[in-house]
Amino acid sequence: MKHFKTFLKYFGFLLVGLVIAGALLPYVFKGRLLTYLKENINKNVHAEVDFADADLSFFSSFPDIRIQIDSLNVTGLDEFEGIVLYRADETNLDISLPSLIGDNTPKINSVDLIRPEINIVVLDSIRANYNISSDTSTTESKYSLQLDKYEISNGKITYQDNPMQLFVIMENVNHSGSGDFTQDIFDLKTNTTVEKFSVKYEGTSYLKNSVVDMKANFNVNFPESKYQILDNTLSINDLDLKGEGFVQLKGDDILTDLSFATASESFKSLLSMIPNAYTADFKDVKTQGTASIKGIVKGTYNGIKNLLPGFNIDVKVANGYVKYPSMPMDVKDIFADINVKAGRPDYKDMSVNIPAFKLKIGNDPISGKLVASNLTGNQNVEGFLKGLLNLNNLMSVFPIQDVEELKGLINCDMSFKAKMSDVNAENYGAISFAGNAKAQDIKYRSKGMPTIQIANANASASPEKILFDGQNMLLGKSDLQLVATLKNPLAFLSTEKNVLVDIKGNSNLLDINEWMTNETETSTESEQAPMMVDDQMIRNSSINMHWEGKKVMMKEYQFDNMKVDGQLAANAIKVNHFSTIIDGNDMQINGILANAMDYFLGKGILDGKINFTSSNFDMNKFMTSETASTNAEPMSIILVPENVRLDVQANIKNLNYTNLQMHDFTGKMTVQNQEVNLKEMKTNTLGGSIAMEGLYSTKDIKAPDFAMKLDLSKIKYVEAVKKIDMLKKAAPIAEYLDGIFNTSLVMKGKLGNEMTPDLSTLDASGFLETINGTLKGYNPLMKLSDMLGIKEIKEVNFLNTKNWFEILQGFIELKEYNKVIKGIDMTISGKHGFGKDMNYNIDLVIPREMMKKNKITGAAETGLSLLENEASKIGLDINQGPNIFLNVKMTGSLKDPKFKITPKSGRGTSVTDAVGSQVNNAVATAKDSITKELKKKEAEIRDTVTKRVNQEIEKAKTKAEEAAQKTLDSLKRKAQTQVVNKIDTLTKGVISDSLKQKAKDVLGSKGQEEVDKIKDKLKDFNPFKKKKG
Repeated sequence: MKHFKTFLKYFGFLLVGLVIAGALLPYVFKGRLLTYLKENINKNVHAEVDFADADLSFFSSFPDIRIQIDSLNVTGLDEFEGIVLYRADETNLDISLPSLIGDNTPKINSVDLIRPEINIVVLDSIRANYNISSDTSTTESKYSLQLDKYEISNGKITYQDNPMQLFVIMENVNHSGSGDFTQDIFDLKTNTTVEKFSVKYEGTSYLKNSVVDMKANFNVNFPESKYQILDNTLSINDLDLKGEGFVQLKGDDILTDLSFATASESFKSLLSMIPNAYTADFKDVKTQGTASIKGIVKGTYNGIKNLLPGFNIDVKVANGYVKYPSMPMDVKDIFADINVKAGRPDYKDMSVNIPAFKLKIGNDPISGKLVASNLTGNQNVEGFLKGLLNLNNLMSVFPIQDVEELKGLINCDMSFKAKMSDVNAENYGAISFAGNAKAQDIKYRSKGMPTIQIANANASASPEKILFDGQNMLLGKSDLQLVATLKNPLAFLSTEKNVLVDIKGNSNLLDINEWMTNETETSTESEQAPMMVDDQMIRNSSINMHWEGKKVMMKEYQFDNMKVDGQLAANAIKVNHFSTIIDGNDMQINGILANAMDYFLGKGILDGKINFTSSNFDMNKFMTSETASTNAEPMSIILVPENVRLDVQANIKNLNYTNLQMHDFTGKMTVQNQEVNLKEMKTNTLGGSIAMEGLYSTKDIKAPDFAMKLDLSKIKYVEAVKKIDMLKKAAPIAEYLDGIFNTSLVMKGKLGNEMTPDLSTLDASGFLETINGTLKGYNPLMKLSDMLGIKEIKEVNFLNTKNWFEILQGFIELKEYNKVIKGIDMTISGKHGFGKDMNYNIDLVIPREMMKKNKITGAAETGLSLLENEASKIGLDINQGPNIFLNVKMTGSLKDPKFKITPKSGRGTSVTDAVGSQVNNAVATAKDSITKELKKKEAEIRDTVTKRVNQEIEKAKTKAEEAAQKTLDSLKRKAQTQVVNKIDTLTKGVISDSLKQKAKDVLGSKGQEEVDKIKDKLKDFNPFKKKKG
């Protein structure tokens, strides 16, 4: 007993230790695994991979460690940008614990996906979004997949194949599989349920929200790459199928030997496969008769050699009968015998054999026949279609979802017999094709939609053509006249020829608003890759359309005199010519549009590439208020439409935007995700030209975002001030300038009313270059001129001057700028706010003779008298040297400027005595050298001045370390001023003003650093860079 207690004691210690170890191990390994995930996944895939967090657990998957990755998201790049390949609430990986120790390769034993979304998109034979392996990744896999089970819970899977025009969607998918993947040969057991399974091919729904349940076992043989079907049952709605056989991979060949058949011969089971037939009360539907499906697929598939496996499929229905419990009438006498087969690997012997099919809807009989052999060669075709269909009876026998009214009669009697060689040769004399079809008093109305009415429509057939004529048709309030011709109609069975279809229509009124749904579909189908139609498909399309409409209503717009010429292919249209007028704006369009019909009915995304031209286009008429309103309030925002992916090349002769009139406007626009990307935009306006690129977004309709780069060339100040309200606010001095300017700037922010920037959010940088201009009547300079008694600055001429600026948080900052005005040297910098006071610093160097001349006529408190009085207050003597130095602080507003004028002596400025002394020593030491160098070239003077002054400044820095950086900046400015003064005194005006400026350039570089920063912003501007999370 004593030993037993001891055993229990140590066993308890061991158990506690294991529990503690199990709790601590995830924390020990978490850092390593997170680093591995983040670094290696993005390194080895060409996609954007992100996840919210990753946790580890030891107990939930003992003896493995479970990695739980939360919100894992894999999104495509390039042509698949923004398209989600995979995302899931949870992605769980169970990894062998020993494989994580040391340098072992992690071994994944189990995968569990919780609420995943998997979207497969195929654009063509080369481009598919699942091809995400990085081209640069040459390293071997850093993990080992040794599964014994995997599971998908509540998933959603879509497959979109653009070349095939195939779309498959599976919702609420639950799938599990188990097997020993570490073995070469093993059995895999799977269980799959799909709550909603839909298949659409070339615009036709073959399955819609079908319920799928599949239990299947497979034998997996890795050495032979062979996969054999074992026990299995596939249920689609009420139809059960069983299959057997195998698929084997051998080099480029795929060997197939498969067979399938219905588990029973119940007609009701086959009926459940018809879209909309599988209703909630399907279990109560009365049926009789037998039905069966069976088929085989056997042979080799090789895409390189164009080999296809043979197949043989039979569908048989006998004595079919159906009556829905809620319907007053039945469908009876249903017979069908269908066989489709091909034995050759090139399918040249393919045949379709439907010797007879018939049924009665109520008492209306319908019968037909289709026999076609050698479908890819010189096939023989024969058949007929005969019947009377009362559409009201159709509503009485079959539940048609969302149809509220269906009436009218359709009578058809057509037969044909031909050889395809005669059809291809258009040898109509050897072809038998005759008959007619008629529709009378047709009325159709679906839920929430207008009524379609066709009083009379006729179709007549001949070997050469089928002619359809429908006049006075009504589509709600809209009218439609339609004539269609199908030339060589039996060519629809040919592999060499196309049926040529010409459709001509016209309307007095077409109200598209009646047909637009209130809510746009948000299914994955409308969110995925552009459904662009292959160019070859468009070129091979034989459906030509011409339509004219006097008035077309769409949303709030009225289109007048609309004309459309184009070609149709699937759900796409090649627009050869489209023209219309909207409120006086003419437009012409050509290009390719996909999903056009779905988009205009509010059910899909409009894709395309188009060219847009116009002679006169006023964008102001397309601005809209933030919210709809019945009163005539001004409209302010141009909305970027949702569910549009368009590339547009624009060419507009005359374009109005706000109050700007632009001419010869060209540019490229990409419209997607409620954003417009602008590239290569050019136009002429304001007497010059504008080039632009940028981004405009209305995702936030209350405050749209924009980011722009603008290059304005040879713009007239007078015109710009009149038309650009922002220019008056940002640069009020422009209102007093007459001349021509250039500017380059980058800016971003929010837009306010009338599509103009919200100045409080504006961030901009750039330069303003005045090519040739005159500043007159500018109140601050007028007042400063009166105070200083120098009329020379009342009117200023500018020639090839460049001012660098920044706008940030509502303030405009002018970088330090120097100009010589009629002998007066002026250096200015500072900032002002939009509608706020200004704060500018101005340094002036004024010739003394100019001040003396003006003193004779000046008032006692102005001009030189004022300066002498101000200088005496601070003990300065300004009556020496040829120039007078001033510092002016300009504050206040444009209308009421305030000035603080501080005279400065040639011996120093109002800095500390210690610094002033050092500057005087620096200048005195440099004097002799400057004098000697005056006899040499101007460049040599500049170099010597630079060297000697910098030497003395360095000494001054050493002796005045306590003055800090602010004092040193002041020192540089003072050195600049005094060196210029000394040069002026010594040379007595011999050296040009450019030498003075060069001396300043040598001594000061801080302003240039600020300018360089702005240059970098202009150079690096890119509004299209993807934002990092």
